[in-house]
Amino acid sequence: MLTIYRLNTDGHFRSGSVRLLNLPGFVEKRRLDQVLLADCLLVHVPSLLASHGRAELARLRSIVPKSQVWIADTLESSVNYPDLNDPEFMSMFDIEVSYRKSADIWRSYVGHDFDVRIKGAAPGRKRRRFCCAFVSSGFHESGRRDLMKNLMERLPVHSYGKLFRNRRLWFDKGIPSKLKALEKYTYTLALENSIDQDYVTEKFFEPLMTGTIPIYLGAPNIDDFAPGENCFINVNDFASVDALADFLKTADPAQFHAWRDKPLSPQFLAIVEEMRRPFESRLANLIRQKRAEKSPSSS
Repeated sequence: MLTIYRLNTDGHFRSGSVRLLNLPGFVEKRRLDQVLLADCLLVHVPSLLASHGRAELARLRSIVPKSQVWIADTLESSVNYPDLNDPEFMSMFDIEVSYRKSADIWRSYVGHDFDVRIKGAAPGRKRRRFCCAFVSSGFHESGRRDLMKNLMERLPVHSYGKLFRNRRLWFDKGIPSKLKALEKYTYTLALENSIDQDYVTEKFFEPLMTGTIPIYLGAPNIDDFAPGENCFINVNDFASVDALADFLKTADPAQFHAWRDKPLSPQFLAIVEEMRRPFESRLANLIRQKRAEKSPSSS
């Protein structure tokens, strides 16, 4: 059995894209004094960068055994955490697990059952409420704060998040309550916190799973993640906020639901299939491969 230590700001990893309880052939160490003895170290990079910075991480890298395999884990955008784009910083890690297709192990926000959930959503062609938004994060590198403010001055947008809140979810039960609320609206503002290749989050997929139309601001390659043609409205297709608002006032929502009567796009289905691959065994095998490469006998 190999040992793995999950490192977060307090010495324990409690968030991110990796769940290790079912990682075959590994036992998890939890005491901070065991970090030097672990065969591999999983680092939730955004947490460490936000609290300690890269210098402390580099110092730790310098004192652990060279045979220890380091795993960088993130589902957060590299725009918000620029060190993720720094080759020198990333060279500390042997494996990258992230939203980026270029990662050693790609972890998209697309769920393994999204094809079924999206296909089964009832389209809301004539919903009584116009548009809603759920934005709470303090990251607004995409310009979404200004966009949302300007749209709310021109259109009836119900904001349930911390940003410009004018509505509340009573008896809020988290994601189920949010999805139930989305079902009441024709449109949803699906605004990413940054503009980053491959960074397509639940903000895009949750509207599609509830039959509402995403008004999307985010990844430049968003079409690669779309389950159908003309299934969303791209903010970047409009020259100004006024142009977008004028379009929404007169658009027929039915045109953004026609794709639901056709098969899902091949590129979207390919992503779903990729996410269905047994993640835990892939990571376990890659860790063993990296350990073998680091062993003296391999040099």
